[in-house]
Amino acid sequence: MHADAAAEEAKRLRRHWVISGVATICVLLAGVVHELASVEKTPECTIDHDKFLVDVWDAPTRASIQQHLVAGSPTPRFGSELLESLDEHVDTWTILASSTCDELAKAGGKDSGLLIQRHCLVARLRELEAAVRELEAENDPQLWLEAVDGLGAIEDCDAPETARPVVEQARAVTEAQTG
Repeated sequence: MHADAAAEEAKRLRRHWVISGVATICVLLAGVVHELASVEKTPECTIDHDKFLVDVWDAPTRASIQQHLVAGSPTPRFGSELLESLDEHVDTWTILASSTCDELAKAGGKDSGLLIQRHCLVARLRELEAAVRELEAENDPQLWLEAVDGLGAIEDCDAPETARPVVEQARAVTEAQTG
């Protein structure tokens, strides 16, 4: 009987954290729409990688996450693998953001396909930010894994046809929130 109650409580807490995570993502997506609106007003590439990554995946944030993952991981390798996945995600984002900015600058800021790709990169960065905040707040390795596994593919931002659905989804979520 006690085990059933504990299992139900664990389910309830997990649901609570999932709902909290979804709410956090929705709030962050509202920021994406705001960012998208401001990006459309300025045609030049405004992605300053260091500025965008501050407090999302800068050195102090990474060190804090690393300490948190190592301390709470069920095995020494588990936390290291999650950290490696996050590092690879950020590296891929940085490379694609840099090349997109360079191409957009060459196009005079007027290439609609590149603008869509940049919007996609901003949306993916906000997803990363939500995942990092969830990692900081949670002590459950399963929820850590879900947060990292749930990150959208940066590669989706590599072409307008794959970036457009990401941007549309970010806009739809934000519009649904602001109603």
